[in-house]
Amino acid sequence: MASSITSTAVDNSANSLRHLEISPPSISLESPPNNLNDSQQAGPILNFKFEKLFALIIGIDNYGDATIPPLSGAVNDANDVEKFLIKLHVPNDRIVKLLDKDATKGEIIQRMENLAADNKIDEQDPILIYYAGHGGEVKAPSGWSSNSGMIQMILPYDFRREGSQEGTEGQAILDREFSQFLAKIARKKSNNILEAPILNTIQTVIFDCCHSASGTRNPGDNALVRRFKLPEEYTISQHLISSLSRLERSDLNSHVLLAACKHDQLAIESKGNGHFTRALLNVLEDQDITKLTYTTLITSLPVLSSEQHPQCEGVHQNRILFTSKPGGAQPAAYRIDSKVGRPNEYTLAAGRAHGIANGATLTVYSDKDLKSVIGSVVARDTDLFFTQCSVDGGQFALVEPAYAAQTHRAKEQYLRLFIDTTDLSYDRLVKLIKGDRPADISTRPIYIMSDNGDNADLAISTTHDGLVQFEVKNRICREHGLTHMPFNEVKVDESEYLLSILHSAADFYWHLDLRQLHRGTSLAKIVNLECRKLASAGFTDDLEGEMLEPDGRNLNNEGIINIDIGEEPEPYGYMIKNLSKRPLYAALVYFDISDLSIGN
Repeated sequence: MASSITSTAVDNSANSLRHLEISPPSISLESPPNNLNDSQQAGPILNFKFEKLFALIIGIDNYGDATIPPLSGAVNDANDVEKFLIKLHVPNDRIVKLLDKDATKGEIIQRMENLAADNKIDEQDPILIYYAGHGGEVKAPSGWSSNSGMIQMILPYDFRREGSQEGTEGQAILDREFSQFLAKIARKKSNNILEAPILNTIQTVIFDCCHSASGTRNPGDNALVRRFKLPEEYTISQHLISSLSRLERSDLNSHVLLAACKHDQLAIESKGNGHFTRALLNVLEDQDITKLTYTTLITSLPVLSSEQHPQCEGVHQNRILFTSKPGGAQPAAYRIDSKVGRPNEYTLAAGRAHGIANGATLTVYSDKDLKSVIGSVVARDTDLFFTQCSVDGGQFALVEPAYAAQTHRAKEQYLRLFIDTTDLSYDRLVKLIKGDRPADISTRPIYIMSDNGDNADLAISTTHDGLVQFEVKNRICREHGLTHMPFNEVKVDESEYLLSILHSAADFYWHLDLRQLHRGTSLAKIVNLECRKLASAGFTDDLEGEMLEPDGRNLNNEGIINIDIGEEPEPYGYMIKNLSKRPLYAALVYFDISDLSIGN
């Protein structure tokens, strides 16, 4: 199986590595467990208060333009969402609901503007925006980037099917327009959320509508589709196009989007409600939302139809609903199957890409909720996406489907830490590290090396005044002159701070070393990767600004790119050529040796 191709760029002036990885799409894994017991089901939400939440709820059944087919469930859905928020103890004065004729474009925009300007909304307060009604799509204006050549929109009450040449009268709310208001709210209410995304609450956006004009299946008797097919002559006003080019744009850092379906599918309603909203509220009523992430919310939904697959999008989709808290630390569950004709040998649907290494121990369960233990297995032969396992200890019968979760990491995943036995604080450091028992399985353990530090990742020593020094031993870093970590004021008695640095180092070096596993794979033969300096192309784009183009030779020399940064930094770009017919996905990852962070 092909795995991935990598390249590393070295910036000596900033003590950092930039690592580019191109991988095939990962295999489809089982949904993570919700890890909730019976006592946590149905009811706890009523006792948990979201008094700080602000909500804008929009539901439109009947439109001012009589040529737009009416709906029968959007207003009901909006009312049901409001009722649910009241159960969460959200105050009435923090809920704005716009139904039918009140949901004009001007009113919706004004209410979003109010969210950005309201002094009662603090940086940590969650914001929910819900829309149920018709969606649509139209050909993208000239100069607008779009993979499909189309842009999506939601239809306010005063939308007109023919559009307009000037002004905003009769216009839809375009996806780009809506995104820009989200960016404005994020900037005003989230303390520059793009720079500090972990500390602030993300906006939650829920769309129960669809945009595709090409749905092919009949939704069924007494069912309606929340989509309006726009005529060929529909016109987006030049005023709107011009104004959008001047506004800032949001990205998926600023919000999490829960959508009723994929962009080319149907959002269906019947019996007075949208299928998506009905299912969504049922899950929220049944589960403890104080432990529910956006991702697990979507994966907990029942199958709606072959034409409707709800989507969750956003950088922070693994946060707890309506909060800035990351999801729980319960281990991920992966499908495990017996090998035909090979007793006590199994195939795990996870590999090195998921943090599994040879020698890791996994507990096997008969259920996805990880409640009923069957036995345990050891990882013996690990590929990027699959692992061959064997029984650890006594035999057990595997009733499929079964699931496994990692409980003990392999030695190769440990941080190899060298401490000289002659160090003044040797005994104190060893006692501190050996006494560390992280509760989270994702925290990589530390292996102390005292005899020889040649194969270590990191070495620590202490000075006479009790300061800890960190010497980088990792070969990749040392090859490029990165020999010391700039933590110069850490005292040996600052145990919590010291352990946090060591745990960060363990994670940092493990991911950095993964690149070595990818060299020489078959994928390297079908992908060409170039890095070149960029220069002005001599023209600008209304939305993107100055356009750049490659200038000069390819700087990628056998997977290493050396860049000397001067006083005036110059732009560089990657060109990736896929020579195969296999879909590939690229990610640029930034390894910062100065603070052991991994960013993008």
